[in-house]
Amino acid sequence: MASVATISLTACGGSSADPVATQAKTSIAKELTANATTASDPFKDATKASCVANNVVDKIGTKALIGYGLIDAQGNATKAKLDSAKASKADATSLVDSLFSCAGPELMAQFQTTMAGREASAPPAAKACLTALFTEDTFRTILVAQMEGSSSADAVATMKDIQTKAAACAAMK
Repeated sequence: MASVATISLTACGGSSADPVATQAKTSIAKELTANATTASDPFKDATKASCVANNVVDKIGTKALIGYGLIDAQGNATKAKLDSAKASKADATSLVDSLFSCAGPELMAQFQTTMAGREASAPPAAKACLTALFTEDTFRTILVAQMEGSSSADAVATMKDIQTKAAACAAMK
């Protein structure tokens, strides 16, 4: 998940003729690949990283990505974390959609592996509850809320709701 936290975003409709958009696509893809820390990280695969970068730049645009601090004015990816970008809900959703359209199965496998490690010592009822809670929809919701950062009361409420449900599951015997 480390690579997910270091992606950059751009303004509406980046064009392939736009040198900033072209640089952003290349730079974001390289940053995703460079930040892939495990063999199971889907962005070790340059094709998947390029897919995400292209989608993000085309859907969100360079102006927005610059505004979020995810790329600089030349289109170079910054070291900014997505959860500090405070993206709009629409842009955060576009980014998550891009992640899942390019590497959804791998992202879900990584998320489920992380959750399984946390559930290892949980009683069977708690494991079943947590498995039912942490679906792709929940994972998408968590990622969108993180990318919105503290800029959205809605994001904070969503995260608290998921945490409350997870705590209720964990308390089951």
